[in-house]
Amino acid sequence: MTEYVQNFRGLQVWQKAHKLLLSVVEIIDKLPDNPKGRILGQQLLRSASSIGANIAEGFGRRQGKEMEYFFFIAKGSSLETENWLLVLRDIGFLDNKNFLKLEGLCQEVTKMLGAFVHKSQSRRK
Repeated sequence: MTEYVQNFRGLQVWQKAHKLLLSVVEIIDKLPDNPKGRILGQQLLRSASSIGANIAEGFGRRQGKEMEYFFFIAKGSSLETENWLLVLRDIGFLDNKNFLKLEGLCQEVTKMLGAFVHKSQSRRK
C-alpha cells in the first residue's frame, strides 16, 4: 500500500484530491461576492482542503488503524465536498459541466480511499 511510495505526493489518491482542490479554488473565485456565495465557498473550500490534508496525515501513520482513521475522515470530506457542489449547482452558482467534472473527481477519490482502507484492514487480519 504505502510502502512503495516515498511520500504522500506519490499517492494517486492524493494527486486526485489535490487536483480537486485546485479546481474548487477556481470555482470559489467565480462565486458571487455576497453572504451566500462567501459562506458556501468557505464550506466547499474547507471540505475539499480536508481531503488531501487527511490523506497526507494518514500516510504519515504508514499503516494500521491510525492511517485508516485519517483515510476515513478524508473519505467523509470527499462526500461532504460532493454535497456542497450539489448545493452550488442546484442554486445556480455552478454550471452542470463543471459540476459533473468535480463530482467525478469526488467519486473517484471516495472509491480510492475506500479501497485503501479495505486493503489495510485485510492485511491486518
